[in-house]
Amino acid sequence: ARNSPEGTLRNMRLEGVSDRVEVSTADARDLPFDAGSFDVVISSWALHNIAGRDERQRALIEIVRVLKPGGRLLLIDIRHGHEHAAILRECGMAAVQVSAPSCLFVIPTRVITAHKLS
Repeated sequence: ARNSPEGTLRNMRLEGVSDRVEVSTADARDLPFDAGSFDVVISSWALHNIAGRDERQRALIEIVRVLKPGGRLLLIDIRHGHEHAAILRECGMAAVQVSAPSCLFVIPTRVITAHKLS
């Protein structure tokens, strides 16, 4: 299973970080974490799978909610990059940037970065 919790756990063991990483599976639109829980949130090739702008917005609002003040966000996705950036700005995220498309993985992919002020 290449994209599974088991695969992630195997990679953690191989990299020697198992003691510092916890794997959780959740719906990005309803994260089971307290507000301000994380220094960094990374999402890679996931948000485009959520149908509808309103549902993707719910996921981004949740991501911002669980970030600590000063926390950083990195989104890698194949669609909706500028939409994600606009929503993040509406949520008060700072230094929101959208990269030019990269075709490193064949499909044009953008990287969106931002940080949370408060």
